[in-house]
Amino acid sequence: MARLQSSIGLVTGTDIVGTVDQLMAISAQPRDRILAKTEELLGQQNQIASLTASVIGVQLAGDALGSSALFSSKNASSSNEDALSVSTRDEVTNGSHLVRTLRTAATHSVSSAQTFSSTDEALSLAGSLTLKPSGFVDTKVSLSQLNNGLGVEGGSIRLTDRSGTSAEVDLSQARTVDDVLQAINDADVGIQATTSGGKIKLIDQTGQNFSNLKVEQLGTAETAADLGLHGIDVAANSVDGNDIPLPDGVDSLNGASLSQLGGGNG
Repeated sequence: MARLQSSIGLVTGTDIVGTVDQLMAISAQPRDRILAKTEELLGQQNQIASLTASVIGVQLAGDALGSSALFSSKNASSSNEDALSVSTRDEVTNGSHLVRTLRTAATHSVSSAQTFSSTDEALSLAGSLTLKPSGFVDTKVSLSQLNNGLGVEGGSIRLTDRSGTSAEVDLSQARTVDDVLQAINDADVGIQATTSGGKIKLIDQTGQNFSNLKVEQLGTAETAADLGLHGIDVAANSVDGNDIPLPDGVDSLNGASLSQLGGGNG
């Protein structure tokens, strides 16, 4: 047989279950407020932790600003790392620098105009053969060897050809006599430079006579004097400079070109 059950009081008619639930809810309010407050505090704690991390990052960055190394360090870069690599130190001066090569590398081969089948084959030549330093092939004479080892002071000179045209020639980067001759021959004047024994010879190419053939020293360097060209001011189409003291074992400033050897075959 089924049983009847009711939460309504038989005498009072009060809803007992509902009343108990309400009383429990009222009693749980302090607990709920504590849980809500705890959740709020946890949120604030997370926000403080995030703020602390941000402040520490700013502090570390600020500490780095106090180091002098941050402001004194320098970087260097090359526009062509394959040709020239660079590095730097803290004490270098800021700036841009142009690097120009004075001489490029090259390869060459030298062969005889006549070949022989063995090392014992006769030359079939008559007479004598004399070999000596600075004979018929000279190495390039270094400027530092001239003037009894005193060398040539780097500087600039002014050339004037017989048409009256002048040009400044910078010889501060010249290292050999060939460099000096090349610089003069490349100048924007009608003057050719060559050597004559222990002298530098200047030849006017203009065919005119409006001016003397002149060489003037620019600045305080004694470049023109060291090259034997000081004071040249002549009404002539060619002039030899003064003798330049040569190093031991060198007979001339410049030897024969390789192209002159081998009967002109080079």
